[in-house]
Amino acid sequence: FQAARSGAQEAAVADLRTGVIVIDPIAANRAAASTAGALFTSYGVDGAVTSVDVQADRVSVTVTITDDGRSVTGAGTVRTERTP
Repeated sequence: FQAARSGAQEAAVADLRTGVIVIDPIAANRAAASTAGALFTSYGVDGAVTSVDVQADRVSVTVTITDDGRSVTGAGTVRTERTP
């Protein structure tokens, strides 16, 4: 979830001022990978971002974590909103 949130924060400020939400997919990928990497390190697990999907105002991130010989896959989706 935190990696998706970081990706969703990569909206262009100029577009937000016009009421349009445009998420930069390259920046969203970079932010999601950075956040996930920091979390993997802090938890002491091996992990990887396996996908980042940007669709309009939504960012979905899937990660795979390996800990103690077991792999787990998790996904999170966040929608960017503009408040009045």
